[in-house]
Amino acid sequence: MPAVLAVLTLLFMLPFLRPPTGSEVFDGHDLLYQQYPLYSFIFDRVRDGAGLPLWNPYLFSGQSIVANPQSTIFYPPAGIMALIGVPRGVGWLVVLHLWLGGWGMAQFTRRLGASPVGALAGGIIYEFSGLMAAHLNAGHINYLLCAAWLPWLAAAYLWSVERSNRLLAALPGAAVLGLAILSGHPPQLYFGLLWLAALWVYLVVTKRAAPLPALRPLVVIAVGGAALGAALLLPVADFTLRSTRTQGSLGFSGSYALPGAQLLTLLIPNLFGEPNQGYWGLPFYEELTAYLGILPLLVPFLVRRRPAAVLLMVFMAVGLVVSLGIDGGLFPFLYYLLPGYNLFRVPPRALYFFTVGSAGLVALLITDWQTATPDPNRDLYRTMRRALLVLVVLLVIAAFALSAFFTAHSTSETPPYRILQSASATALAALAAGAAWLVLRWRASGTGAAGWQIALVIAVLLVDLWRVSAPLVTVSAVDVPVMWQVMARVAPSEPDFRVMTIPNQVIWQAGAVYTRHLNAGGYDPLVSETYQRLLDASDYNPTAPIARLLGVRYAISDKPFDWSGLPGGESLTLLAQDGNWYVYEMADPLPRVFIVPAARVMPDDETARQEMTASTFDPLALALISQPANCPTSDGNAAARITGYNPDAVLIETRSDQPGMLVLTDSYDPNWTVTIDDAPAELLRVYTALRGVCLPAGEHRVRFEYQPRAFYLGVTISAAAWLGLAFIGLARLAQHLLSNRRINPA
Repeated sequence: MPAVLAVLTLLFMLPFLRPPTGSEVFDGHDLLYQQYPLYSFIFDRVRDGAGLPLWNPYLFSGQSIVANPQSTIFYPPAGIMALIGVPRGVGWLVVLHLWLGGWGMAQFTRRLGASPVGALAGGIIYEFSGLMAAHLNAGHINYLLCAAWLPWLAAAYLWSVERSNRLLAALPGAAVLGLAILSGHPPQLYFGLLWLAALWVYLVVTKRAAPLPALRPLVVIAVGGAALGAALLLPVADFTLRSTRTQGSLGFSGSYALPGAQLLTLLIPNLFGEPNQGYWGLPFYEELTAYLGILPLLVPFLVRRRPAAVLLMVFMAVGLVVSLGIDGGLFPFLYYLLPGYNLFRVPPRALYFFTVGSAGLVALLITDWQTATPDPNRDLYRTMRRALLVLVVLLVIAAFALSAFFTAHSTSETPPYRILQSASATALAALAAGAAWLVLRWRASGTGAAGWQIALVIAVLLVDLWRVSAPLVTVSAVDVPVMWQVMARVAPSEPDFRVMTIPNQVIWQAGAVYTRHLNAGGYDPLVSETYQRLLDASDYNPTAPIARLLGVRYAISDKPFDWSGLPGGESLTLLAQDGNWYVYEMADPLPRVFIVPAARVMPDDETARQEMTASTFDPLALALISQPANCPTSDGNAAARITGYNPDAVLIETRSDQPGMLVLTDSYDPNWTVTIDDAPAELLRVYTALRGVCLPAGEHRVRFEYQPRAFYLGVTISAAAWLGLAFIGLARLAQHLLSNRRINPA
C-alpha cells in the first residue's frame, strides 16, 4: 500500500520532480509572498552558521519568529531546507507529506474495518482530493504538513484502545500529536483534536470501549503531545493572546462562509473557474474547494450501515453544515461553545471533515464490494444508476446550452469566455457521472466483486480526482520580487530607516526579508494587536505622523504618489523611477532611535493613538507611555545612534546632559529585555506599540535583547519529553530483543 501510494505521489508531483528547465519550484502564492522569504531568512542563516534567529526585524517593525507557528523551526523534517536549500526543500516536504497523509488515511480506515484495497482507495481520495491540491496551489505548506499527521493520530488512538497496556500504547499517538503541533498549523491541529474527541464518543456509544478506559490513552496522547510540542505551543499561545486573532467576531468569521451556490462545485468542479485559467467565484478558491469525485457523493446511500459508516456520515454532514457558516446554523454554536474555536475563522475549513468522511466511506464501500454476502440494497443501486443517468443527461444539456450561448456571443467585443469555461467544466462533470454510472452498472450483485472491477473503480476515482487536482500542481522560477530589487538598488538596507509600500498590498510586503529592508508593514496571519492598530492609524500614508514616528524614510509604489489620493505629497521627493516602480524619500524623517525630554502616562491606547495622529503632535518632545515609570526627564542636549543591529539584539550608544526617555522605534514585545551599561532596566511600551527605557544623564551603552521566556521553557519541556520518549522506546526494544533471545537461544 505505501509503495503504490508512493508511486502515485511521484507521478502526481512530476511538475516539481521534472520541471521544464530544471530550476522551477512550487509557486503557490503564500509560498511566494510569505513562506519562501521567511524560510530563507531562518534556514539560510542556519545553513551559513549564523545560528537560529528568534526575531524577524524586517516585517511589522519586528515580530517574533519562535511565536510564529508557520516558521516550522522545530519541525524535524523541515531541517531538509537547511541541507538542500529552501525552495527545493519545501518541494520535497510536500512530496513526503502528501504520501504520509494518504498512507495515514489508509491506516485509519483499516482500523475501522476496511480491506487493504478499500483502505488504498481511501488514501487516494484523501491525498489527491481537491481540498489538498487547492491548498497546495495556494502555498499553504503548514496546512499540508499538519494534515499529513492527523489520520495517523486518529489511527494511533484507535490502535492504543485495542491494546492491553493502553497507556504505554498511547505513546506513539503522543509522538504523532507532537509532530502535528510542531508542523505549525493551529486550526488544522484543532480539527485533529476534535477528530479524537469524536472517536472517543464513537467508541463509547458503540460499546467498543468503556468511557474511562477509552479516555485514559486519550489523555496520555494529549498531555504527551503537548509536552513534545511545547517548544512551539507555549510561545504561540503566549503571543496569540496579544495578537489580532483575539479581535475577531462571529460576523467577521461568517463573512468567509461557503455560499450555497458554491455547493455545485462538489458536483461540477471549477464551474466558477480555477486559479490557473481565471477564477471568478467568491474568494477564496482554496477554502471553497473540496471536490472528491462523483462516486463519493453517492457512497452514503450505498455503503452497508454499521457504526463506523455512521461516524463517517456524521463527519460528512457536519463538515458541510459548518462550512455554510451562520446560514448552516451549527457554526455559531461551535463558535461560542467550543473553547478556542473563535480564534479560527473561515467556516469552509470544516470541509476537511467532509473529505475525511468521504474517504473513509469509499474505503468501506469497496470493502463491502469485495465480500461475497448477498446485496440487501440491490434496488437502491438500481435507483442510484437511474439517478446518475438522469444527472448525465441534465449535465449534457447544460453543457450544450452554455456552449450555444457562447457561440452566439463569440463575435461580440467581449466574448463570454467564462461561459465557455463553465460549459467545459459541466461537460467533464457529465463524463465523470457517466464513469460513476459504469462503476455501479458493472458492480457484481450478490457475490464479491472481481479484481478487475475493483481496479476499475480505483482507476475511475483516481482519474476523476486528478482531472481537478493535478492542474493545481504548478511550478515557476522563484526570485526576489522586482520592487525589492529596485529598493535595494536605490537605497540599500540600513538599520536607521524604514520603508512603507503604497498601497498596502500584502503580496508586496514579505520580500523585504530578502533584501533586509526594515518594513513598516508585513504579511502574516499572526500580528501584534497593538502594533497593527498603530499601523492602521497611519492610513498607510508615509507622510502621516505615525509613519514618521516609525522611522519611515522611503516609500515605494507602482504608480505616482498622486494616484493614491493620499495627502502630504508635497513632503515627498521622487528619488528614482525604475521600470514601473517609484521610490520616494521623506523630506524630514525621524531618526530610528532618539531621546525624548518628557513623558506622559496614557494607559488608554485608543486615546494615545488619536493624539499621535494630530499634526501638532511632536514625538521628539513628548513620549506617551502605557504604564507609570520612575523616569525623571528634562530638556537638554541628547544624541543616540544604533551601533549594532541583529535579529535578536540591538546595541545603542547614547549621550545626554539630562535624564530622558530613550525610544527605539521597533515593535514592543514583553519578551524583550533592556540593559544600560550591562545593568538591567525596565522595558517600557511607548507610543502604544514601540520600545522605550528611562535613561540617566551621561554616556551609556544600551542593549535591547529578545529573550522569550515561554520559548525557553517550551524547548526545555520538549527536549525532556523527546528524550524520555526515546528512552522508553529503546527500553521496550531491548526488552523485546531479550524476550526473543530467551525463546530462540540459537
